[in-house]
Parts: sequence; structure tokens; C-alpha cells
Amino acid sequence: MTKKVAPNTSNSDPSPTWSNVTTPGERRSPAPIAAQPFLLTEATFSSPAYSASLLHSENELHNSRVNALCRVLRQLCDEPSRQRLKTMVENYFQRSKATTSPKTLLIPAMHSIDVMMEKVSYENQEADLVKLSNEIIALTSQPIEIDQLTTPQAFIEMFAGDVVRLEYLGDLFAIAAWSERLDLDDAEGRKAMLENMLWCSGTCLTICRAVTKLNDLLIWLGHTHYMLVATVKGHAYEESWKALGDLISDVIVFGMHDDKLIVKDTPFFIQQWRRKIFHSIYSKDKFLATVFDRPPRLLKRYSGVILPLDLPDEDILQNDEDVAKTRVTPEGWNLAGVRSGSSWVRVRSHIAEMLELVHEHRYRAVTDENLARLKKASERNWKTWGTIPGTLRYDPTCWVENSDSQECFMLTNVYLTFLHCDFLIWRTLSKHAPESQMQLLQTSSHILSLVQELGSFRRRGISFHVRFAHVMLWDGLSPAIALAQAAQTIARKGSAAVNLPAGLDRARLVRLLSVFVSELESITGPNEPNFDMCERAGVAISRTLDELLNAPPTITTPNTYTEPAPIPDPGPIVLMPDFMTPDGLHGDVWEGLDMSTWAGMFDWTTMYEQDTPWAIS
Repeated sequence: MTKKVAPNTSNSDPSPTWSNVTTPGERRSPAPIAAQPFLLTEATFSSPAYSASLLHSENELHNSRVNALCRVLRQLCDEPSRQRLKTMVENYFQRSKATTSPKTLLIPAMHSIDVMMEKVSYENQEADLVKLSNEIIALTSQPIEIDQLTTPQAFIEMFAGDVVRLEYLGDLFAIAAWSERLDLDDAEGRKAMLENMLWCSGTCLTICRAVTKLNDLLIWLGHTHYMLVATVKGHAYEESWKALGDLISDVIVFGMHDDKLIVKDTPFFIQQWRRKIFHSIYSKDKFLATVFDRPPRLLKRYSGVILPLDLPDEDILQNDEDVAKTRVTPEGWNLAGVRSGSSWVRVRSHIAEMLELVHEHRYRAVTDENLARLKKASERNWKTWGTIPGTLRYDPTCWVENSDSQECFMLTNVYLTFLHCDFLIWRTLSKHAPESQMQLLQTSSHILSLVQELGSFRRRGISFHVRFAHVMLWDGLSPAIALAQAAQTIARKGSAAVNLPAGLDRARLVRLLSVFVSELESITGPNEPNFDMCERAGVAISRTLDELLNAPPTITTPNTYTEPAPIPDPGPIVLMPDFMTPDGLHGDVWEGLDMSTWAGMFDWTTMYEQDTPWAIS
């Protein structure tokens, strides 16, 4: 069942949002049909009146952009505001382990903001802002031309000097907003600031797309801004889907989907960042397609972009390809075991490729041949896992031996995502091949064990509570429901009705589900996002456990295997008003529900980039 994207119905916020950043002058209703000429002739186009009207429209459009940009620049007029922006950007890069934003290119150019804003005087602020806005738009409209000889410093000077390009300015606002998003203190007090920075970033992006050709900076801005919109507003938000579509269109038009175009007349450091950005966007597209059951838009079969080398930014900025290749394995992994943003991009791209393969089977006919291919996909998934370096593979001892809890969290999450890919494969197979049910239950129990292990360390970091909540919902909930469904079948038809894998008996099944329900109840409270959905899921699993524990110890069952009901999804409570009542216990609480529709009902707006296979920013 395809999940509908939530429409944008909010009109309570009087401040501009990213979706209407073009200011009133850029969005005008067309003239009435009666007022429009039926046929435009050559004489019409060459007439002075037509030329004058075009010039007038262009002037109006330019003035509206200048006015919008003036509003953006007002955020930077005083030195404390600029310093806060710098601090937020620096904090983001200090705290983010998986960013694809080029810190080593963006941070050194930040002094240009102060140089530029010195042109604005207190006494003549408005006039100076208008003049500066015109200068910025003029600079932004000039194409960025690079070749193989372009150095990192020369590239920085293309977008930051006495005046900065809008692509750079918008990227700073988006990154600063991310820094605020990562800080959980006084979340309500930061809402207005987030919305304002979101609008500023969107304004810069809209003007850039109107006045300049596609370039690397514009792709970076579109990428960062999209993830900001999706995280602040929600991944199911209508404008988030449009933003991702625009970003993917930009990538294809720019040629970033073709490695031959990526390397053509391009210095090494730009090649590497283009590959990082492409694979980051590729991962996001696959994850969202899987969660919301929508077709992916950026497919592996139509792109030939190799993975970026597993090197930190500092090594890439040396801009020496021969030296860089001596620091990685033939497969591109870091020889010294150094983890960097490129490491996580590579891992997530491997995961995304598996998600794409699994997603394809949703639309294929159910044949023995296709089911066999899907089984081979599981083998391929774990072969891929075997190629991941040990420094990027989860080991339970990492929580003791590694002082960086954030890296431990990410390592755990990467392993969970590989397990989740396997879960998706076996869940699909179990619907058509009952013998696959045992493997599904084994994978589900492994996931729940790992989720519970992760939960025992969630006090290690101030943000881990929220991050763990999303791991519970994305990685843990579907497997928990699969196990609960098996428990219900055992309660009603006896142990012989379900082929439990080795190591998973009735007692362990009860323990896993009991702990999961307890953790599910602890991750959210009344009036918090996802409370209703978590409550419903917890009640459903608890009722199933009660049924299992209250079942007679011996039940006569047939010798034939009985396939469990379809993998569940609670859906909105209003769909089953008797669910929370005692009568609900006597029915099938999972009947008619599909897990693919559930994900769209959750609030994903507090997700962190390190916790997901789609790699924010």
C-alpha cells in the first residue's frame, strides 16, 4: 500500500517558509484568459511595447530578489550575529562525524562575511544593503569555471572575497540551522530561529537557481537545504519530496551521475567531493523509497559513479591523486583505519544498493526464479558486509574500548541497517515461501537483541535518547511485530505451528518482546511526537504476550506448517476503534495492516544524520 505524502496545510506561521522564498514579486497569477493575446506574431515580439513590458517584468523580478536578499543580509548586520553564525557552523563540523559538507573549503572562507558586511554602515543601512545585494547577485550570476589546475585556494576565492556568492551564504545558513537542530536544549526557543535560517537558506537557493548555471556550490547548497527542510518539516512533507526531486534533477543535469563527466577537466579534490555528494543523495533516495514505498529516482543501473576514496578532507585537499591512492586499499578503503565522512558515505552507498535491489522485487512477479534471486540478495548482502573494514564493523567491545560514544552509536547503527536489509528480504520471502519464516524470525531476534544492547548505552550522550527512539522505530519495530506475530500463532495453534530457529525458544521470545515493549514506552510521552503510535504498538505486542502466557501449556495442533499472518502495521487508531478494548484481544490485532504504511505516520523531524542510512548533510 503506497503511503500518501502529507500535504503542507500549515498556514499558522506568518513568517516566510522555504517554499515561498521567491517573494511576492516572483509569483503572480497569470492575466485573465480574455486579456491574453490568442496568437503571438513576429510583429508582437519585435514591438517596442512588448520589449518594454519584458524589461519592466525583469526589473520587477530583480527588485524582488534584491528585497529578499536584503532581508537575508539584515541577519548579519551586527557583529554578534555574524559571530554566532560562525560558532554554529564550527560546532556543526566539530560534532558531526558523517557530514559530506566540505568543512576544509567552507570554514576558511568565513572571514569573508565580515569583510563583506563592513560595506554596510549603520547610518545608511538600507541603501547599503540594496547596493550589496546587487553586488552579490551580480557575482552569483557569473559562471564558476574550473579545470584540472584549479587549486583549493583558487576555488575558495571564486565564491568568497570582498563579496560572497549566494550559494556559499545559503550553505552557511543551512549548516548553522543544523547545528541548532543538534542542540536539544531549549528546543522550543530555537524554533523561530530555525524557521528564519531555513527561509534564508531557501531564499539563497531560489535566487541562485534563477540567476546562475549549475555548479558544485549550488549542488552542495541544494543538498544541505533539502535535508534541513526534510528534518525540520518531516520527510513525508510534500515540499521535502519536491526538494529531493529538484536536487536529483540538478545532479543529473549537472552530469554528476556519470563518472566520466565528474572527472572531465576537474581537479582531484572536486572529483572526490562530487562522488561523495552523489552517493550521499543516492543513499537518501533509496532509504526514503523503502520507507514510504515510493519508486526510487536515482538508480544504480543508470549511473556509473565510483565510490569516493576513504580519506579525510585534509588528505583530499592535498589535491594529489597519486599520493592519495597510496593511502587506501585497491578497493578504496583507508589503510590506516581512519574513519571519516567518506567512510560512512561508502558504507551507506553499499546499503543503499541493497535497498534498491530489495525495492525492485516489490514490483516483480512472484515466480520461483525471482524468489531465488531474492534469496541470493541476502547472500550478497552479507558478502558486502564482509568487505567492510573491521574499523567500520560493529563489535560489542567498542563501547568499552572506544571513548567516542558517537562513533560507537554509528557503528551499531550501520550493523543494524545491514540486518534490516536482510529482514526486508526475508519478510518478502516469507509471504510466498513459508520455509523462509525461520530465517525471518532469526534475523528479527538478532535485531531486537542488538537494539536492546544499544539501549543499555543510551545514557552515554545527551542526544542519545532521541536518537535511540528513532532506532527503535525504524530498526526495531518491524522485527518486533514479526516476533509478536509468531508468538500469537504459537498461543493459538501451539509450538508446532511455528518453526522457531535455534536459540529462540518461547522463553527468549517473551523476554525479547517484554524488554522491547518497556523501551517503547520509555522513548516518548504524552503530547510528544509518535506517542500514539508507540502506545498502540506497545499495547498490540503486550496483548499478544498476554495471549501467549495465558495459553494452555499443551495444545493439539496439526502437523503441517501454518504460515503466520502478514507482517503488521498498526495504522491510525481510528481505523480500528475496538483495538484498545478487551474485545480486541480475541481478534487478530494485525489483520489488514501493512508495515509500509506505518513509517509515514511517524514524526522523523528529530532524526540525526549519524543514525540513518541516508546520511544527512
